[in-house]
Amino acid sequence: MLYAAFQLWKDYQPKPEDFDDEIQRTVIGVISSVDQNVKRKTGDSLLWDPLQEGDAVYNQDSIRTGLNSYTAITLNDQSKIELEENSLVVLDSNDQAFHVDFKTGEFKTDSQNKNLKIKVKDSVLSANQAQIKIRTASDRETEIQVQKGKALLQGKSGQQLELDTQKSARIDKAGRAESLKVQVVLSSPEDRTEILNPNLQLNYPFTWAALNPSLKREVFEISTTESFEQANTFRRWAHQAIEAPLKRGDNFWRVGWYSTDPKTNKQILKFTPTRRIKLLNDERVQLLFPENASTFTQEPGNTEIEFRWRSKYKAKLFVFEISSRSDFRQIVFNKRTNIKEITVNELDSGSYYWRVSAYGDNNKVLGQSKINKLIVEKIIPQAPELIYPRNNFVWSMPESLRFEWDKYLKADSYQWLLSKKPDMKSIVSTTRTKNNFHDWKWSEAGEYFWRVKAYNAKAELVAESLIYKLSIDNKQSTSALSLLSPEDQSEVVVENREPLDPVMFQWRPKEEIPANYEIWVSRTSAFTKILKFTTNEFTRVDGRLPEEGVYFWKVRWVDPEGKKDPIESLPFSFRLVKNKNLPAPELLEPEYDAEIEVYRDEKISFSWKEMSTAKAYRFILKRKLGENSFKTIVDRNTKEFSFDKDKLIPGDYIWFVHGIDANGVQGLKSEERKLTIERDKGLAPPVLNPAVVK
Repeated sequence: MLYAAFQLWKDYQPKPEDFDDEIQRTVIGVISSVDQNVKRKTGDSLLWDPLQEGDAVYNQDSIRTGLNSYTAITLNDQSKIELEENSLVVLDSNDQAFHVDFKTGEFKTDSQNKNLKIKVKDSVLSANQAQIKIRTASDRETEIQVQKGKALLQGKSGQQLELDTQKSARIDKAGRAESLKVQVVLSSPEDRTEILNPNLQLNYPFTWAALNPSLKREVFEISTTESFEQANTFRRWAHQAIEAPLKRGDNFWRVGWYSTDPKTNKQILKFTPTRRIKLLNDERVQLLFPENASTFTQEPGNTEIEFRWRSKYKAKLFVFEISSRSDFRQIVFNKRTNIKEITVNELDSGSYYWRVSAYGDNNKVLGQSKINKLIVEKIIPQAPELIYPRNNFVWSMPESLRFEWDKYLKADSYQWLLSKKPDMKSIVSTTRTKNNFHDWKWSEAGEYFWRVKAYNAKAELVAESLIYKLSIDNKQSTSALSLLSPEDQSEVVVENREPLDPVMFQWRPKEEIPANYEIWVSRTSAFTKILKFTTNEFTRVDGRLPEEGVYFWKVRWVDPEGKKDPIESLPFSFRLVKNKNLPAPELLEPEYDAEIEVYRDEKISFSWKEMSTAKAYRFILKRKLGENSFKTIVDRNTKEFSFDKDKLIPGDYIWFVHGIDANGVQGLKSEERKLTIERDKGLAPPVLNPAVVK
């Protein structure tokens, strides 16, 4: 039943061919553009039919546009008529003229017909091949502006007004027409310009002409609403040009100026007609890699970044650009290529923006990608590891201070730097060396900061160490007692057994005083609870500590006769740890306190027990120079478990051995054995003199 009712209704609807012959179905043009809701009513018909691009336009057609709609009509003589939203016109053509009855809305024409006449309210506008824009409605004044050429307006009272680009017209609600001097004419962009760009917003140039020489500043407005609501409107003062934000979708712009109202003699703000510009998404060129906001952390030797994209159309040329600014006013890299990928090397740390533009024949733009951001972070490995002095170390000795660091695998040379400031910008001393140590003779007390940089064979920076703090304490350097061992903030390793091996504490007085010392050791820097060791013979003492941990120690000299005040050193700290490496080797020959007589350059053989876990051994031999002074004669690594040394001069020696594991880590030190070398006092072998025969 529903279907039958629909067919019955359809049969009784009037059709164009049902109209009598008085309505001539003459084609006068074609619909060249349609946006959304556009309809046409033919002759006296009551029906409004939707229009599409390519539809014919007939004489006596009424055409209307809905909300947010638009249409363009190309007439037979190539004149063009454009209707903005909520507009209505009636078209009528005869042999003498082409008439347009413009009822309401916004109307534009680019006329090629000398006889085009436009009726608006009770006035008639002769277009005369001009470009004209008209806005009207029943509840507002009519505005007429000639954008190119000349036109003639005849008012309802019969007066004639000549119009051109410098004279516009206004028709009030009562139908009275008057001409106005044009103050401002919009230049670029044209009305209904469409911009293809992949960004949601971009800065776009707008220009206009101030025809009145007295205008030095105009107000520019662009909005996403045609009513220019304040919340959606960008507003700036400028003169004849500005670059303003264009947002995705429809945008409306106009220019205003202050003018004196002749009726009230007050300054009022007037505006040009509004133009529409649309920002559309451009997807013709799409960026593939790296993704937007990607971060690249780069170490030396790994600084390449690969960029890839794709294009909807086959392009003859791509222009690839990288900028340090999002507006691309500062290009740091650009290249022309005919492939869709490129590799960039050695970008400095920072934020960058990149895009790709595609071009065809005759440099025709085939698309531009959106703008992607990337971040480059140069990562310099933290190496080499600083060994000595440790961070926050305090040095008080007048002697040179040796700085030591681990060797770095990729380093060919090192740069040692010493600064007065932690940012290492106030360099006091620096040196380049292939060694992993440097001796520095200080001259001024205070705080210092040091680091080491590693360079490869090409003199390229490949790593830089942490920054350690160092203090030179001039007061402690003049103290009567200087602590030697354990060094401040050092690590003392003892064999992993119970009880723990004793720690040797050693110091040195700055002046000759009778030995009578107290060594205070505590777990706190305030020495609230102490272990006390004493000696009245030497400047060293062995002290056994109960457990692993951090300790503080200092030395006090007490006058044996009680006549002088005690002298106290500044405190040092150290960490006591149990050895987790190889045990100490067991020494074999020579025996402890051995005395060996040598004649001339005989070799002395040193030996120790082989260790299955040791891959090598470190053999050290020292000759005694004074009470607590030794000179190293041999410091050698060997895979054997013995070592021979000749040319030893008479004197007292000590020797000891370390095991070294497969990772190159040194184990515990063996016992120190004393050795005395004496010259053989027996008879020397006889010297044979040849006989002389006379």
